[in-house]
Amino acid sequence: MTDQDPTPSPTRARLLRHLPLALIAIVAVTGALTLRDYISFDTLRENRVALLALRDSNYLAVAGGFVAAYVAIVAFSLPGAAVASVTGGFLFGLVPGTALNVLSASIGAVVIFLAARAGLGRVLSAKLDGSEGKLRALRDGLRQNEVSVLLLLRLVPAVPFFVANLLPALVGVKLWNFAWTTALGIIPGALVFTSIGVGVGSVFDRGETPDLSLLWAPQVIGPLLGLAALAALPIVLRAWRRRKGISDQGTSSMETIKTDLLIIGAGSGGLSVAAGAVQMGASVVLVERGEMGGDCLNYGCVPSKALIAAAAQAHAAEVSGAFGVDLAPARVDWPRVRAHVQETIARIAPVDSQERFEGLGVRVIRAQARFVSDREVEAGHHRIIARRIVLATGSAPAVPPVPGLADVRYMTNETLWELEELPAHLLILGGGPIGMEMAQAFRRLGAQVTVVEGARALGREDPEMAAIVLDHLRGEGVTILEGETVTAARQQGSAIELRLDSGKSLTGSHLLVAAGRRPNTEGLGLEAAGIETTKSGIKADAGLRTTNRRVYAIGDAAGGLQFTHLAGYHAGIVLRSALFGLPAKASTHHIPRATYTRPELAHVGLTEVEARQRYGDKLEVLREALQHNDRAIAERETAGLAKVMVHRGRPVGATIVGAQAGDLISTWALAISAKVKIAQIAGMVAPYPTLGELNKRVAGSYFTPRLFENRTVKAVTRTVQRLLP
Repeated sequence: MTDQDPTPSPTRARLLRHLPLALIAIVAVTGALTLRDYISFDTLRENRVALLALRDSNYLAVAGGFVAAYVAIVAFSLPGAAVASVTGGFLFGLVPGTALNVLSASIGAVVIFLAARAGLGRVLSAKLDGSEGKLRALRDGLRQNEVSVLLLLRLVPAVPFFVANLLPALVGVKLWNFAWTTALGIIPGALVFTSIGVGVGSVFDRGETPDLSLLWAPQVIGPLLGLAALAALPIVLRAWRRRKGISDQGTSSMETIKTDLLIIGAGSGGLSVAAGAVQMGASVVLVERGEMGGDCLNYGCVPSKALIAAAAQAHAAEVSGAFGVDLAPARVDWPRVRAHVQETIARIAPVDSQERFEGLGVRVIRAQARFVSDREVEAGHHRIIARRIVLATGSAPAVPPVPGLADVRYMTNETLWELEELPAHLLILGGGPIGMEMAQAFRRLGAQVTVVEGARALGREDPEMAAIVLDHLRGEGVTILEGETVTAARQQGSAIELRLDSGKSLTGSHLLVAAGRRPNTEGLGLEAAGIETTKSGIKADAGLRTTNRRVYAIGDAAGGLQFTHLAGYHAGIVLRSALFGLPAKASTHHIPRATYTRPELAHVGLTEVEARQRYGDKLEVLREALQHNDRAIAERETAGLAKVMVHRGRPVGATIVGAQAGDLISTWALAISAKVKIAQIAGMVAPYPTLGELNKRVAGSYFTPRLFENRTVKAVTRTVQRLLP
């Protein structure tokens, strides 16, 4: 038995959204073919006596049945709406009949509106939000003149009723505006049809059928057209004002939105703030110019880990012999590897999708955002006025100013996933986490890989621990050049040449630039909002407020550490401050990081060098090699080491190299965050055999000299043993 994934696939989710409208269309076609002869004036004439008798015997039941039938006729766009309206007047009289006709038609219209909006409406809205052109302008114009357009659709007799129901759903008008304008716009026509119904009995008695051509009589059509002209007046006035250059409150071509919280950026941090805020009752607008989910989902964490997983499967064939299992040499099918990566993204994407967040109640706008004042932002054809604003714009690959690089067909982590073939020789510029992860992955998949790093590879990590990883990668065939600066780059046909300051020259088939990242701040108009920036990002205080106190910056945009989980942590800080006015400050001493090479390298808190600088001789460094862990021995993954820095019985930093180091570091992240003592970790019981025992053993080593190498302890033990019976 296997666990079933509860998350519906994107294709299934789309089908479910379109199902209501599809059912309506099927019923409408079927009804048009089969019910035309049954819902007619002839049927009403033949059954008029029975209907009147039934009405007199049970008025409420007949009224309820009439409403249900009329709602079905409208909701499924069945033939016979005119007959139903006349029947309402015939059975119930002018005032009650008009009320029931308006109620029934309005409910049916709302049903089909909701069905269309859930399916085609969302698809069309998403496409138009991310586009420009005449269709987008038409949609935004309709939204701007929403009430007037809705009334016009109802009051102009030439507009079919089902068109007046479907069109508003496709352009994304507000449900409330649709509902009340539908009811109001139906009243004049309902009065006419109901009036015909009041007198239809005498027409039937003469053996005649009601003549609906009178609807086009001047005394009927004239007032309707007059009302339509009144409804169109605001549209005409706005058009005249635009033509004359007269501003409509400064935003004549824009929809003005007022909200509690505006979030710019739909990456992990922005989505966390949006989901939390809207579910706690705040009105939220989310603006994203690119893909929902941001860099992590589309270009970073998710696809890279999917590629690393594929590479691990390829590498398994090389090491399986040590387990007594001989596998055939791995054959890498790059298109299928790419498909695995894309499938991984697709399975996670619904959690970050526009549809999900709109379902939560978030207004999602797909456009570039730009400040126009300290609390106003323009995004596409929208001007958003917000009480609080969160900048969660993330970061983008930094490209170093290497001569000739602009003329080379290089890749970044954003374009890497477009590769149509496995590189023969991949050159990587940058020896940080991204560079080293991709170096090992592509090497395991069969590419030759050379990494060029201007300083020390994995330079921010503990040198001793980084060396374990680098030695392992070199052992797998990755060439790592440290202390080498690229002085020039050149495209030579399909090959790429890099010249180094040492005089060396490298030639490869592909180049990946992984030389760090820069915060996304361009095009935001930050100066209009009084928001200052630094070299590392947007200037923010410990509470994540920018120099504009209404605006927060989180995640990569705020500079400093650039991790997805840090952005999520920042989201919690902002929610406490922006929603409830509670004091909240962000810190980084308890934020872990991990590099997902094999072996993995993970760290939290102070490194050994940093801890020694702070605590001097009062620092104790605990060490435990992975080669003594029984689970690691059984799985032949003994390369690794745990190192924990302890001050006065509390851990202040930890670094782990080895299998699942990214998971193992969580214990120390909790310990540092909660100020847990080393004795409490030593006292925990870990299941045997697991890699988790590594944490218990390294914590236990704190007490080894205190218990097993202490003369006093030994003397006390001997004394007690003599005294015990």
